[in-house]
Amino acid sequence: SFLTAEMKAIEFLFYPPVVSGDYISETVSVIRNDEIPAPLPFRSVIDDEDVNLIYSQLSAGTNKIIIPGLISKQALQHSDNILLNKPEKIQFVLASPFALLLSENVMGIVPLIESLIEKGSTISYLRKPQLSGVTVNPFYPLYEGERFSAAYIDKNKLMLEMKESLTTPVFNVMEDGGEALFELCQ
Repeated sequence: SFLTAEMKAIEFLFYPPVVSGDYISETVSVIRNDEIPAPLPFRSVIDDEDVNLIYSQLSAGTNKIIIPGLISKQALQHSDNILLNKPEKIQFVLASPFALLLSENVMGIVPLIESLIEKGSTISYLRKPQLSGVTVNPFYPLYEGERFSAAYIDKNKLMLEMKESLTTPVFNVMEDGGEALFELCQ
């Protein structure tokens, strides 16, 4: 189902590790071959112009790009296209998984991240909350004419799909009780 595929994509974005180091910057920075950071005049990477400015600062070898804000799908796509013709190893260091989750449709972000990784790039985070569990809710509001009414998907099918697709524990809080989920968070 779409819900399961979307949750699997979200779970994927929580896999990259947290990187150690003192990368405190209010703006995007490029670190060439572990040298001193070169700050750029923006916090988030939104469009092709931002990506082009970042890539103009890269040198031969390994480069880190520290992004304290968001990175858009368009910026990831443009970066992926640039790396088709450049053998650069880029270490993307993002603030957290939310830099990707909040930017756009998560289903479109994951293939771009996978493509960047296939080209030799890495993704890591400055901080990352633990994804301890996933809760499901079979209820959804059904719009009919000018009103909404309660509707439900098959809760057993949803639970089975989620549990088979995810490595994170899955709970239906209304049925499983909240105790097991809350124990994971302690």
